[in-house]
Amino acid sequence: MENYEIKSPTFKAEPGWGGMLAIAFKHNFYTFVLPILVIVTVLFSIHTLSDRYTEYANTQMGITIGAISKPTITIVAEAGQGISHLARRALDDYLVSNPSTDMNPGRKAYVVNYVSNLYKNVPVISGKIVEFQKNDMILAIQKSKELKDYQLEEWAKYYSN
Repeated sequence: MENYEIKSPTFKAEPGWGGMLAIAFKHNFYTFVLPILVIVTVLFSIHTLSDRYTEYANTQMGITIGAISKPTITIVAEAGQGISHLARRALDDYLVSNPSTDMNPGRKAYVVNYVSNLYKNVPVISGKIVEFQKNDMILAIQKSKELKDYQLEEWAKYYSN
């Protein structure tokens, strides 16, 4: 019988998968890992700020889920009514679903005038529907809150309950 020598495999000492991951992390930190961390941080910040804005809008601007779910106020024109009459009815409808304690006659008159000017080119025909955007009401109410007391007194002259 012949003597055959069978060589066994030789292994080199190399790092395992954990060691390779650590090496890759060290070599790619500034080109791969850091940009991903920055992106995740920015996205988290945007999400947090949007939550805070939504909370602000709900508390400060009087927006409710009802205002968001149906973005328009639909009013049917009656004989002899103009856009100001319809704007006033739209404001009344809006305030029923979104009550505001600080809507005095001066603010209401300002809001009606503001919204009427936005929709002044809309034709008003008896029996036809006119749609007012709730966002326009919200904006007008916000602008009315910026008025001074003497301005509110002047506007109140044009609004009767």
